[in-house]
Amino acid sequence: MFLSICPCIVSPYGNKKKQDYLVAHIPELVDLLDGSEQMKKVFREATARICATESPKLTPAEFFGVLHGNEMLTSRDRTRKTVEAIQQCIANPTVFPTATIASSLTTLQSTGTWPILFFKTLMSIATSGSTDGMTRDAATVTAIKSLLHRATVSPLAVWDHKAAWEGWTRTYALLLPSSLTLALLVPATALADLLGRYPAVRAQLVTLVDAKNLREQPRIKALWPVLAGAEHAMTVDQQVPAAPPAAGKGKVSVA
Repeated sequence: MFLSICPCIVSPYGNKKKQDYLVAHIPELVDLLDGSEQMKKVFREATARICATESPKLTPAEFFGVLHGNEMLTSRDRTRKTVEAIQQCIANPTVFPTATIASSLTTLQSTGTWPILFFKTLMSIATSGSTDGMTRDAATVTAIKSLLHRATVSPLAVWDHKAAWEGWTRTYALLLPSSLTLALLVPATALADLLGRYPAVRAQLVTLVDAKNLREQPRIKALWPVLAGAEHAMTVDQQVPAAPPAAGKGKVSVA
């Protein structure tokens, strides 16, 4: 019954050809998802046969990476089903533990462009198994925060890409208060946009800056007119540029 529904996981080839065959047919596996429990079960069984054997045809990280390829986004229906496939993987930590997913997403961050589903995946991880739409698991929060930090300091400048920035801000909000300090690593214009979306964050950031005595740091001086609000903008030296930090540089000491 299973193989009649999902014959694509049985490759007639070996080794590298087997991998190529499976990668080429993963879209067919994803297309089986229709929202029904039966097809979700078929998908979970297929991924287990592909990724969770002694000699996996694809590692879980490789499989998860394939789901974020552009070939999975050829139509609105395929994109919707790919999102469902990603959610099914996230909901199956036996095959796809958080550390493995994080490793796959870290690799995707090195491709030189923003995978379209990257931040949607982060949000799905953050809320998986949650009853109130907020993540609670400490290990999951740490993994997502690390990925969000890498996105913040990436040379790709996430705030310059509308869809990616939308995803970044929503993921940031889901992780609060753990993600709070990341707002201090974006340029002033991006920070203003973030505070416009989530006004309550302003007071939290000001409290943090004062508690850590950070006001004299060049980056904080540049951001302070935005942090303090328009009524205080003329009281701060605004000559320090708010250029985004390069990866690993220009960090604010907020630990």
